[in-house]
Amino acid sequence: MCKSKIMRLDMEVNVCQSKLMRFICKLIGCCAEAEGERGTMVNSYGRSVWWFFSVVYLVTAVLFIPIIRSGKGISTPTNIILMGAITWVPSLTGILFIYLTRDRIGERDFWRRTLHWPRKRSGAAVASLAVFPVLVFLSYGLACALEAPA
Repeated sequence: MCKSKIMRLDMEVNVCQSKLMRFICKLIGCCAEAEGERGTMVNSYGRSVWWFFSVVYLVTAVLFIPIIRSGKGISTPTNIILMGAITWVPSLTGILFIYLTRDRIGERDFWRRTLHWPRKRSGAAVASLAVFPVLVFLSYGLACALEAPA
């Protein structure tokens, strides 16, 4: 990825060496020559957000094409695996973008915000976690009801 480093405003910033990584870095703004210093989530750049959503929708669409072309919904093992992969696209893309567009401080800030339990709103956090299993069973029930022969 980005091999060498330069000093800029008393900060160490990666400079992309390969042509492919330089192109990607310029698109999403992860290198010094592309967008300047990188920071924490508070100082995030709007351009990265648009690229994130574009990549998520593009990868999801590409993974949906075989499912749609098969005409069998999610009833085949291959389509189930593809649907499982589709569910991870936003999370994995988000983590990838954090590592491409943020420095170590920004990465730590991301994981701190992601993994720390909300101390002041524990009731809301527990309620939101309780909703997940309900939504899974509701989705499964709807999928079974809609695929049932009439």
